[in-house]
Amino acid sequence: MKLSGWATWSLRVKFSVIIMAVTMAVLVMATILFTIHDRRVLYQQTYDQMSAATRLTAKTIRASLAFGDRATTVSHLRALNDLPSFQYAVVVDSTSEIFAYHGEQHSLEPALLTDISRPFILKERDHLCVLEPVILDRELLGAVIVKSGLGELHATLSQFLLTAISFFLLSALVAWGLSSWASAMMTLPVLDLTETVQSVNRSKNYSLRAVLRHSDEIGELSEGINNMLGVIEESSRTMEEHLRFLEKLFDTIPLPVFYKDMDLKYIGCNRVYAWQMYGVSPEMVVGRSIQDFRKTLTEDVVDRHDARDREIIKSLRNQSYESRLQCADGMARNFLVNKAVFYGSDGQPAGILGIMQDVTYIKRMEKEVMDVSVREQQRIARDLHDNLGQLLTAVAYKCKIIELGGDKDAKTCREEMESVIKLVNRASQEVRALARGLNPVAVDGAGLSEALNELANSIGTYFHRECIYRGEDRVVGLENVTADQLYRIAHEAVTNAVKHSEAETIGIHLKDVDGTVQLEIWDDGKGLPGDVHTASGMGMHIMEHRARLIHAEFSADRRPQGGTSITCRVQRRGNREPKYE
Repeated sequence: MKLSGWATWSLRVKFSVIIMAVTMAVLVMATILFTIHDRRVLYQQTYDQMSAATRLTAKTIRASLAFGDRATTVSHLRALNDLPSFQYAVVVDSTSEIFAYHGEQHSLEPALLTDISRPFILKERDHLCVLEPVILDRELLGAVIVKSGLGELHATLSQFLLTAISFFLLSALVAWGLSSWASAMMTLPVLDLTETVQSVNRSKNYSLRAVLRHSDEIGELSEGINNMLGVIEESSRTMEEHLRFLEKLFDTIPLPVFYKDMDLKYIGCNRVYAWQMYGVSPEMVVGRSIQDFRKTLTEDVVDRHDARDREIIKSLRNQSYESRLQCADGMARNFLVNKAVFYGSDGQPAGILGIMQDVTYIKRMEKEVMDVSVREQQRIARDLHDNLGQLLTAVAYKCKIIELGGDKDAKTCREEMESVIKLVNRASQEVRALARGLNPVAVDGAGLSEALNELANSIGTYFHRECIYRGEDRVVGLENVTADQLYRIAHEAVTNAVKHSEAETIGIHLKDVDGTVQLEIWDDGKGLPGDVHTASGMGMHIMEHRARLIHAEFSADRRPQGGTSITCRVQRRGNREPKYE
């Protein structure tokens, strides 16, 4: 049944109930009025009946009263037993003395004996008395008094009235029940729907559903709301999953990230920022400003960053600057700070987003590279002065001797020229060695294997250590920059093994595996102290830096049999994305 049908049916029921209630009210009112009227009628009928019987009795007993015949008089009085609720009948003489009596023993009402010469009716609440004079030939002989109770009449009227009232109350109760049932049939689905909506609004639990009781418009509305709640629940679940993912992603970012509102109070930050900057959890940062961390940061840092934030809020322009900060762990770090204004859904500025990049390592590496360049320049200068300079000086000296000794024979001159040629050849070798140090690998990168082999031989020659090289005869597909950095990584690793590891045997292994060039340098020395990833010294950091420059995978580990193993893997030309094993 549709809602319109339910409404029509309910209205009909309500109209019927109203008509029934009005009818019952009219009926009860009519019953009450009838009872009042009937009471009067019954009183009148009882009075007429008693009056007629009393008059008849008065006529009947005239003779017996005149002759003083009590027995006959009493026998005539017995005929009054048929009167309703008969109590007694009394005959009094002209002096108001009782002459004959029949029925229950009652005392006579004094009001009845005041004047017995005229008919008299005494109406009381529970009885009715009728007096009729007995007259013979206009002579008053006495009077007949008859008394009947009205209890039975009252009981009849009361029972009738009680029945009418009971019927009215029962009808009203039935009407109320029918009305409540009809109202419940109409309002219960609406109440269920309202309760569901209120529960969802209070608890924000979108898994609740409205009860489908009927297939009317309310039922269709409930079903529509249930479908809407299902969509909201699914959207809320998806949003919560995305929020958890973003929070996890936010915390996974290795860079310190934060964002503030327009009052420069933190709205959120990741764990890296909270722990690195303030040494607390992100929850303890939210709602506070940088001014609240003066005990953690120095006052000049707080004031400087606060001033920059206010400048961004005022100008609505992004900023990027370097800053050196004393972090919560006590270490001073250099950061590249990038800040930008973010906007709300209304298009108005909502706050500041900041990302900080730790450039301490980069600064350190830049300084180390500069120091290495200076040391390399100094080494080249020493080599030029000590080796090539001395040879050139010797060549010049020999040539001067030949110039001044012009009277020498040809054999002597030939011998001196041969010595000069030897000095020039040695100088040429020194130049080639110096050039090999500056550019150890051929221009096309194919000479990496040859350069590593010469590196192994030079280690054996100059440092008297066994250095073994195994590798491909020719590795192609490497850019010159990549090959050069691989050679320098190997040179640094071998130098560390000789100077610091006290190794007796060093191995250099170059191989090509599925398009990946792998360079491995190992030794049998004392190995790296402690954690290889936190080892002190710049040699390891320089090798890692060189590996990152060519997008190579770098690792350094301690060998189980002792010593150190350094591995660097890089893709050949044409496949720049590194493939990790």
